[in-house]
Amino acid sequence: EFYEKPTSIRKRKAAAAVKRHLKKVQRENQRRVRLY
Repeated sequence: EFYEKPTSIRKRKAAAAVKRHLKKVQRENQRRVRLY
């Protein structure tokens, strides 16, 4: 178990959050595209 800098932890958490958010956005976009 090596020590990780707080900044790198924050970056990793932010990246995970972005991925999760993008998935959600893609689902919403697909729904919208079908309506047009």
